[in-house]
Amino acid sequence: MRMPFVFNYSNLVSRDVESDGLLEDSKLANTRYDTISHSQVESPFNVLSELGAVLKYSIPLVITFLMGVGNRVWDVWFLGNIGSKALAVTSLGHLFTTVAGLSIGSGILSAIDTLVAQAYTGARYPHTIGIIFQRGLIVMFIFAMLVTIVWINAEPILVLMGQDPSLASMAQLERITVSMNSQPFFIGEMEITIWAEFLKLGVPGMLSVSTDWAFEVCALLAGVLGQVSLAAQSVVISINSLLLMIPSALSTGMSVRLGHLLGANEPRKAKFCVTLSTCLATTVTIVDSLLLYVYRKTIAYHFSTDPDVIEAIVQLLNIACLCHFVTGFGIVLSAALNALGKQLIVASLNLVSYYFVGLPFGLYLTRYHYWGLEGIWCGVLISGFIKSLVEFIIIFFMIDWHYECQLASKRISRQEYTN
Repeated sequence: MRMPFVFNYSNLVSRDVESDGLLEDSKLANTRYDTISHSQVESPFNVLSELGAVLKYSIPLVITFLMGVGNRVWDVWFLGNIGSKALAVTSLGHLFTTVAGLSIGSGILSAIDTLVAQAYTGARYPHTIGIIFQRGLIVMFIFAMLVTIVWINAEPILVLMGQDPSLASMAQLERITVSMNSQPFFIGEMEITIWAEFLKLGVPGMLSVSTDWAFEVCALLAGVLGQVSLAAQSVVISINSLLLMIPSALSTGMSVRLGHLLGANEPRKAKFCVTLSTCLATTVTIVDSLLLYVYRKTIAYHFSTDPDVIEAIVQLLNIACLCHFVTGFGIVLSAALNALGKQLIVASLNLVSYYFVGLPFGLYLTRYHYWGLEGIWCGVLISGFIKSLVEFIIIFFMIDWHYECQLASKRISRQEYTN
């Protein structure tokens, strides 16, 4: 029977080619998944139980993420007190590492976020989770080998981009040291089957990390603007990244919980989980943004002794505090779409908002109005606002959560079938 048209997300963007292929594959259908319907009774829930479920996954991740990024902040503090050149080198090195490796890898692995969380409650066979994990290891092993080759040649690439040759040379030495710790040293016997489902989610996930790239493009342009701008960018992006670890951890915890609820066919709980997590992340980012603004001068004096760098940090933090709020809000929304398997939508929004709107506008402010690095960050602020607004509309007004539960079940059945 032909379904009537309903104005919701599934009519507009959710029923893409990949989704229709999953839902129309009758070979994967079984009695368990065919019984899913909108009339199925869901288990009761309340605010405190869902809050506890999200925090259960998020709190350990907050500690882990803060400790990981805290190493970089400590390096920036130490190098900033040595001199602006040392600070510029670490900024340039981190820029290259993020754009040419880490952010791309994390984007590819977003496929695991989607598939494993849904398989945890939706799979019939426990070993399905292990198979998905094995595929991720193989993909990342191949990716790590390619990244190492690029990192070893960091100097000529950075010089080609217009960076200071002396800074580029020192940045390459730093990246070679890091790459030695980035190689997987052992991969056991893997079960290699069909990779289509993993790559359908992983490749768009790689493109969806455009947000990370946008901030690093700021660093790249800062290098062209001069050593002082690059040093100030290093401090601001480090502090911003550290504070963003809290909404990032919340978004990861939310992704896990959301995947479990989708796999268990709990559409009302799934939507409430996203709503609650968004409120938590918004509260945290508002507090962080206020702290950045109030203590901007204190931060600058702690991270540099150069008067020019201190002044540049203070000026940049005036805009960065607003960028922090918009970015933190968008992190949770993007994570929700990724958990739903909509990496391609996130990638498209990032591409349009950042690279067709935000960064060109920032370059315009920098070149024709002489705003310097602040102009680039204004572009990032505008693009982040546009992306977050569209994602908010999609998630809370256009998604058919019952349909997404069905799609999650079909997606996991495909993984089991290919095994």
